[in-house]
Amino acid sequence: MLTAALPAQAQRWAQRVQVVKPVVEDGPAYALLDSLVHAYETADDSMTLRRTPDATRQPVRQVRDELLEDGLGLVSATHVFIQYEFSIVRDEFVETIEELQFVYRPPNADEKDISLFTVRTDEAIVQEVIMTQGLPQASNLNAVNTFATLLSFPRLATTTETTIVSLNNRTLREDYAQQRENLTAQLVELVYDDAMPVMTRAMPQNE
Repeated sequence: MLTAALPAQAQRWAQRVQVVKPVVEDGPAYALLDSLVHAYETADDSMTLRRTPDATRQPVRQVRDELLEDGLGLVSATHVFIQYEFSIVRDEFVETIEELQFVYRPPNADEKDISLFTVRTDEAIVQEVIMTQGLPQASNLNAVNTFATLLSFPRLATTTETTIVSLNNRTLREDYAQQRENLTAQLVELVYDDAMPVMTRAMPQNE
């Protein structure tokens, strides 16, 4: 049972969850991708990026040139992996968006994903984009839904194209479709349980 991977304390919340979501043009994930790339490309030349979570940081220009050799660009992502951490702090449910990995998924199912770049939200440039930028609200064009709000787990997890890929750093098997649905429903329910206040945030910045 996947629910057994949830912490024992009342089985109420997960420590860490990673999902994968398609990046669709004109959608919020693509808008975030475009905003991040713009922020990095217009920053000073000392700005660096990582291709994968464990890779060494490289100058943005070098990452861009490497991708160009494969016929890709920084905005060529077809999917984004989003890692969340959940906790309860002073009777408030805190959802922390930790990491974003943008990948290009070839149309041939036998080919592996190509990682374009990975960012963590404790980076100042990423935090500024996620927490202050976003898309206008449909009901009030003068107001903005921040990317943090648009990427909140309950908002994404209830859409059919978003899939949970790991729980507490443990990869979930692809054939666990029903269990995934049950787990998603449980996690979404936990966020709203007991009418607990919910806060979506980025990671604290590195000093």
